[in-house]
Order: sequence, then C-alpha cells, then structure tokens
Amino acid sequence: MISTTPRINVKRFSRFTEIEPSLSQKITAAREQYLFPVEGNKLSDYRNSDARSIHFVAGYNNQLAGYVQYDPKLNRLRQMLVLPDFQGIGIGKNLVDEVVAEAKEHANKELLVNAWAASQGFYTKTGFVPYGAPYESNCIMCQKMRRLCN
Repeated sequence: MISTTPRINVKRFSRFTEIEPSLSQKITAAREQYLFPVEGNKLSDYRNSDARSIHFVAGYNNQLAGYVQYDPKLNRLRQMLVLPDFQGIGIGKNLVDEVVAEAKEHANKELLVNAWAASQGFYTKTGFVPYGAPYESNCIMCQKMRRLCN
C-alpha cells in the first residue's frame, strides 16, 4: 500500500534488507542521531525487532523525511522518526496511517505504541489514547497508548 499527498510518498518494505543500501544507511544514521541517544540504545539492541518488523519510509521531494516500523508480533508502532526539517507537514500522520492499515491487514482491531511523553500530543492528534500509568524507561517518561483500527 502506498499513500501520497503532494510531495509525500510512503513506501512499505517487508524487510529492512529490501531497502536500497544508500537509503537504509540514511535511515540508520537518522535513528542513531535522533532515537538511540534518547533511548540509550544502539542499533544492535534492535536486531530482533528490526528483523520481524515491517518498515515504512517516507520521502518528501525525493529526500528521506521519516521512518516507522510495525511489529506484527507485538502489534506495535515502533521507531517513529520524522526528520526535523520535515516536521509539521503531514509526514508523521502519513506514516501512522500506513501502520494502521497494516495492523488491519493483520486483523488487529487496535494498534499500540509506547510513546515518549514529548510525543504524546502527536499521537493523541492521530487518534491514540493513553492507557495505564506513565512510566520511565531509560530516564525518559513514556506512556502506553492505543488506537482503534477502524
């Protein structure tokens, strides 16, 4: 499934290894710059979940703009990343929409995400609601959230 709005293109990959090497290197560099320092992890910590996840890559005017994973085993949206220069133009919403559609394809009625507190507002705008108490993970406040896949 491919979603497009003006200049935004989202592509689905069943495996990370299907992504063109130069693009996968840019994704890895972006994850290492924007996600891993906050989470306190490194790429090797995600080897198993990366292998079982479905990957979505957002482009804007032929540039890497965002990335997200859907982990069908956990039914979770994971590793959401919209590069700073592309925030606020619909990249994140397009990525979430693709993951919701993928969760539906897997016959799931809801989708889960463990959101950083700083990104909870974004997830709320895209239809997620919090459940359970906020918690701390690697010194980051987080909130479990879910969204119906309707």
